[in-house]
Amino acid sequence: MVQVSSFGGVTYLFDVGYGVGKAGLDRLTADMAAELKPHGVHAVTLYPGAGVTEVTAFPGGETPVFTGRAVGALLNKASKETLERYSGKVIQTAELAADYSFTDAGGAMPDGPFSGIEAGKRCREAMSQPIFQYNLDGELPDPMETNNTEIAGLFPGA
Repeated sequence: MVQVSSFGGVTYLFDVGYGVGKAGLDRLTADMAAELKPHGVHAVTLYPGAGVTEVTAFPGGETPVFTGRAVGALLNKASKETLERYSGKVIQTAELAADYSFTDAGGAMPDGPFSGIEAGKRCREAMSQPIFQYNLDGELPDPMETNNTEIAGLFPGA
């Protein structure tokens, strides 16, 4: 499973709604990865750099094709071990391009001041630490171990 988020999930960008929405996607990925791990399902969040779309035109930015190629690389080229290591994490599209040798639609890497790698460096510098990753090793609670018998009935077969 892939969510497309942005650096706005870990640092202020544009406005409150944008940041909360992106942070929510990041957390959704982490929680899905934790809950779906026993079923062999992986979840990752991609952080593309600034975009070049119908609405935006950041100089040297990433097109939707670049993000699509990042998803394709995860689907077709990443090993099972890599997917397990990435699951629940935030991955920059530019990092995947470097690892799996793909380019943007024009045949080159995005190189603008807000491209993936450059934006990631500025974001980490602003935060004075690496991008935060959620702890996925927590033990999931057993819904039957509750003092509320009504809620236990919400999980048939658990």
